[in-house]
Order: sequence, then structure tokens, then C-alpha cells
Amino acid sequence: MIHDNYLINLAQRTKSFWAKSVEAFRGELERAIAIGAEYLVAHPGNTKGQTVEQGIFRFLQGISQAAAALSSEN
Repeated sequence: MIHDNYLINLAQRTKSFWAKSVEAFRGELERAIAIGAEYLVAHPGNTKGQTVEQGIFRFLQGISQAAAALSSEN
């Protein structure tokens, strides 16, 4: 089991910061695969003015985008 970087904020609504978070999370996924980790602990981040539901949706979008980009390369 590994833990992602606390600076990643996939719940963020600011597009540029969110895009950087998706890229950073993708790197975490790549490292997890490279070392054979079975689990990756991730925190959704701060919703920064959104509802909890909106933040959760953004978080799930970010995970999906990071994983899709990863799977399309392998």
C-alpha cells in the first residue's frame, strides 16, 4: 500500500489546478503499478466553495481521467 501526495486536490474546481492534480495522480498510479502496490490511498482534497456532492463528482472525474490516460498508454 502506498499513499499519494497531499498536494493533489482532485475535488478542486479551478481547471488549471485540477488538471495539474490529475497529472500528479496519474504519476502516483504509474508508481503504484511500477512497484506492484495493491492499494493507493488518496484523499479527495478541498472542495473550495463547491458542495460536497460537486467535490465528490470532481474527485471521481479526476480519478477516471487519470486512469483512462494511463490505460490508453499501456
